[in-house]
Amino acid sequence: MLTITVQRHPEVSGKYAINMEGKIQFEFVGDIRLSGMTKDQAAVVITKRLEKYIVKSDVTVVITEYNSKVVYVVGEVGAPGKIFMRSDTMTVRDALLAANLPQLTAATDQATLFTPSDNGKVILKKVNVYALLFKGDLRQNYVMKPGDTLYLPATLWAKVARFINPVTQPIGQAAGTGAEIHGL
Repeated sequence: MLTITVQRHPEVSGKYAINMEGKIQFEFVGDIRLSGMTKDQAAVVITKRLEKYIVKSDVTVVITEYNSKVVYVVGEVGAPGKIFMRSDTMTVRDALLAANLPQLTAATDQATLFTPSDNGKVILKKVNVYALLFKGDLRQNYVMKPGDTLYLPATLWAKVARFINPVTQPIGQAAGTGAEIHGL
């Protein structure tokens, strides 16, 4: 993501995402290829494209987000999914914080870190998230690289409750007791 500021011209200033082709869709002038350029080089290219519309434009380009490198946290966390990295690596603890921490249903002593390798095989590491978060065991705070996946499975009791809930809910409603299993 880039923030492009054109002094005295807020109509063309704003945040712009670089698409998969390495281009931005810029107001008035259309697509501009910026892949492989520095911020200063990009500012020069944008200034040249704006010359038809703005006399002596003063363009500033700032990189505001790096969204090309991601790790994944899946399973029993508050917000499972893709996490954008701000650098080349991220620790397990940082990834868990970004995913809104493990839920009560997580088997935190049985997490697994999946790291793809160049030869096509996946490297597995067991991670004791409980020891990391609640006991301060930094040996469990592995470094994650782009493409890594951290999986926190559900506890046995959470799996049982999820299996039983669809069966007990209609029975409880039919009996008028309103008996439901909540929270799992």
